[in-house]
Amino acid sequence: RCTHVVVPDACLLSGISHVNEGGEYFHHDAANPFRFEIVAQRLLSGRICIAGAALGYLQTVIDSVRNYKRNFPTGKTSTTPLVEIPAIKATLDDTQRARDFLLAYVFYLEKRYQESPTLTPKLVEEIACAKIVCVEAAVECVKIIKGVVGSYSLMSESPFGTKSDCLYVYRFAEGDTGILVQKTARDYLGRNTSNPIKLIGHIVSSLMSPVKESRGLSSTLVSLFATMAIGGGSPAKTMALWLKSHRKVLRLGWMIALETIREAVLREFPGMRGSDELAAYDGLAKVLLQQRNL
Repeated sequence: RCTHVVVPDACLLSGISHVNEGGEYFHHDAANPFRFEIVAQRLLSGRICIAGAALGYLQTVIDSVRNYKRNFPTGKTSTTPLVEIPAIKATLDDTQRARDFLLAYVFYLEKRYQESPTLTPKLVEEIACAKIVCVEAAVECVKIIKGVVGSYSLMSESPFGTKSDCLYVYRFAEGDTGILVQKTARDYLGRNTSNPIKLIGHIVSSLMSPVKESRGLSSTLVSLFATMAIGGGSPAKTMALWLKSHRKVLRLGWMIALETIREAVLREFPGMRGSDELAAYDGLAKVLLQQRNL
């Protein structure tokens, strides 16, 4: 929340809608009012599209490697296709499973959004989680595949190099991923610590929950809350402490995003419980946290 902030009217809205010098909102075409909700809906639908596009490019990489026809010598007289080399095959199979798990979440969001695009806090957070995890998962998986395929990644016909730069652009499109992670952490922290009952529930979960993911999320939330409660006070002190605790903030945001996706997919697609796709997703989640030292 901002206080004592003045934004020039020229910076607000667009050529379609404006806020005049008197602070009044107006639209050039009164017969077709352009509501701010429409802008927000387009932003959220764009984030769903970006998540799907990132997973689509990851599938392109997987398919390109699988379709590469070169054989490699495995003995004096024997050869093996690139995709049959054990390390490469295992990497592609795990990546495909994790990608399919994430795609199920995107399908769920598309269906949920099409049925009712009403902007609820839960829907906004779920879409943010898709954008955060799907884009970063695609970036990480492409790097992992590139690392095991060897010289093929340097060839012009491969999907690596500058061709995969679109994934890095996705990080900034429709809301910077790093900002979304912090916003997700901030909203979750406020929502779950303002209610004493919810806070006590998280404290108990952090100590006793049989589900490892829930236990880790709750312990991170409780730790960050304790830090902010002890050292906070004035807005300036709270902001300084928030910045100082950036690693806890990022860990909380990432764990929320990863667990939100996990819970939604298992709820909407019960057949995924105990599946290889779930195991691959959990493995990828660990990699995403480890790569960020979280």
